[in-house]
Amino acid sequence: MQDLYKRELSGLRAKLVNQYKGDQLKNFLWFIRPTLWLKILRMKKDGGITNYFNLSYIEKNNYIFIHIPKVAGRSIQDSILDGQSTSHTSLNMYRIALGEKMFFSCYKFCFVRNPYDRLYSAYRFLKSGGVSKTDRKINKNIISKYANFNDFVMRHLNEKSIREVVHLIPQTDFITLNEDELAIDFLGRYENIEEDYLLLCKNLGLDKPTLLKWSNRSNKLATEDIYTNAMKCQVHKLYKKDFELLGYAK
Repeated sequence: MQDLYKRELSGLRAKLVNQYKGDQLKNFLWFIRPTLWLKILRMKKDGGITNYFNLSYIEKNNYIFIHIPKVAGRSIQDSILDGQSTSHTSLNMYRIALGEKMFFSCYKFCFVRNPYDRLYSAYRFLKSGGVSKTDRKINKNIISKYANFNDFVMRHLNEKSIREVVHLIPQTDFITLNEDELAIDFLGRYENIEEDYLLLCKNLGLDKPTLLKWSNRSNKLATEDIYTNAMKCQVHKLYKKDFELLGYAK
């Protein structure tokens, strides 16, 4: 079985290298990294892939929640998906796992956040140790090496490093099928999450509570007091596509 996965992964990577370039290729190759496929392989329930992508739930409900890190994903899970766990997986990976016909028939939704706020939230989350062994390892090996957030942004962040930790990956990497176009049916905003949550429930035909079930809610971040002009320039350069495609001001 492991040899089968290795052959599939090798063939898929070769196909993508020939077909895509630039950020889109980086996106694909990160999400199909060997460590991810080995993780799926180790899962015992439902043969691994069904469990990792929660395919049974998707097939039953015909919708896909793209869980972008640090954008109230757990709250959405608890409120709409009845607590069903979702991995931080891109549209492209769901496309591979589901197949073309089923993937394009599903209603796809996500929530996004101002890139400045999201990055600082991710930093604080990881600095606190997060919620998993992996999060604690990231804090020990990366976050703790820097004096503060300013130091982390200016000395650690670059085109490579933002794709080495899932919490730092650009939001548009999760919700594009090509480099310049969002491929999502409903895009809610963290800044307007209560209202957008109710609208999403209506679109899905769900009879849900009037209020979102918040989980791990952070206090409102006054990022204008956190970022220097140099820091903003650095973040905007690295997350330029997020600012442009998601409509956030520099």
